Amino acid sequence: MRRDTLKKFYSVHSWVGVITGILLFIIAFSGAVSVFGSPDLKIWSNPSLHTEVTVDPVKLDKLAEEYAVDIPQEFLHEVVVLLPGAKAFGDLYLLFETDHGPDERVIAYSFDPHTLALKERKEGPPKEVFAEEQMTLESFITHFHANLHLGRLGLILTGLLGLTLMASIVTGVIIHRKILKEMFSFRPLRSLRLMLTDSHKVLSVWGLLFHGMIGFTGAFLGLATVILLPAAAFVSFQGDQDKLLETFQPERMPVLSGEPADMQIDTVLLKSDQLGETTRSIVIMGWGDKNALAFSNTYGGDEMAFQTHSFQLQDGKVLETTTSFELVGGVSGPILDLMFPLHFGSFGGLPVRIIWALLGLSTALIAVTGMMIWVERRAYGAEGDLKPESYMRLSKLTIGSCSGMVVALAAMFWGQRLLPAYVPELFFVVWLLCLVYAFSRSNNYQSNRQLLGVAGLLLAAVPFVDVATLEHHLFNSMAGTHTHLAIIDVVLFLSGGILLYIAKRLPSERQEEQHRAHKTKQTALDEELEESGETLVDTSTSTQVTEA
Repeated sequence: MRRDTLKKFYSVHSWVGVITGILLFIIAFSGAVSVFGSPDLKIWSNPSLHTEVTVDPVKLDKLAEEYAVDIPQEFLHEVVVLLPGAKAFGDLYLLFETDHGPDERVIAYSFDPHTLALKERKEGPPKEVFAEEQMTLESFITHFHANLHLGRLGLILTGLLGLTLMASIVTGVIIHRKILKEMFSFRPLRSLRLMLTDSHKVLSVWGLLFHGMIGFTGAFLGLATVILLPAAAFVSFQGDQDKLLETFQPERMPVLSGEPADMQIDTVLLKSDQLGETTRSIVIMGWGDKNALAFSNTYGGDEMAFQTHSFQLQDGKVLETTTSFELVGGVSGPILDLMFPLHFGSFGGLPVRIIWALLGLSTALIAVTGMMIWVERRAYGAEGDLKPESYMRLSKLTIGSCSGMVVALAAMFWGQRLLPAYVPELFFVVWLLCLVYAFSRSNNYQSNRQLLGVAGLLLAAVPFVDVATLEHHLFNSMAGTHTHLAIIDVVLFLSGGILLYIAKRLPSERQEEQHRAHKTKQTALDEELEESGETLVDTSTSTQVTEA
């Protein structure tokens, strides 16, 4: 490849990285944590799930019949049962909904998952009824990864970030001419710069396929509801998105007979549990009618994708089973069904979640090491056009944003136990304080070590906070504590120890290194492009793939 062309790819690779580096770390790190959202962090965050939750199908059937008696007929168009559990919802919910449309209303009852005692009744438009009043750590971090809590704008940002990630991968592979050699080059003890460079290369190359998959699925999930769905509705349904969704959703209103009948929810739940590992919800169309249909949503077992099973309520007969996008047809349906489980690792159990989390952390580390390499090369090398102080401001922003986010997340575990009503506020306040602290310090290396050390201390102390605040905790795990709770406390303690070790090993001041400051910038860049790729990696800013 011609040198000029290679330089152009290198330039694109570098600037895409430096522009998106901090945001990529935020998305990748939160994604690595959100992999454990359900069931692990859901159990940890909700004391009601610290003991196993099982719902008696017969009691559920009687409960639904009892509350449906006093519901106005227009609210029986669609009846939804949201089941409690570690992989479903925190409480048991009964929802009675009117026909969908601008005047749609819902009557919602919530029940204790263990005693089935009524906790709360709400009525109103769906947006008001389903608004989450108190966000737990698990729900906060999952939504934060999806849209940064910015709604549609956040979805667009995360979707576009997936596209830039793929651009970094393509340009990185093109300019990287010794990709196999770089897989085994790691020299962490020689200098900070070599440690950053080699970490960046090794993590990029070994996780190349994962980074590509995450970029593609992330772009789809971020942009699907904001851009792709309206576009599809415009092309095929004259802009009617509700009509598009109804066409490809298996739930449908049956032809009502006018003859009353019992709903037999217990039979549906028993059969649904046999068809999938976890039943999350049951939707009943035509409540109280002989021809009523039930639709259960399940996932797990032998299938990666979510499944919907339709039943004839009168006799519990299974009519059909479809996946989320099977009705789309063709080869696109199965591909779309794989997007969510591939992105979040929600298949294969705990081993897959652990692998996805580690690979997600590698994506985050690639982002932050790329940013730090870029700053080092321009602040102290031959490439910078500005004074070192200007590049150091970017370094402070990177440290405050990235290491500060780690501290803020660690503080959330404390907040979930001590201030559960203010978990989101605590996260953003701590993050802001870390940013302010990073900018107030003149020694960036020292401030980075201190922030990581604080995060390590917070995480290591979480099990002891649980002892002080919970009935069930790590140290009485043999007396009924949910296994997940004890395991998570152990993992948090070990993660805190690892962060403390890393903070101790990082340098507290810049290590002076030999560099070619006497050479012109053009000569230095030409040499990097001529060499094997090792030096080129040091100058790159990619946040996703190898630098060379």
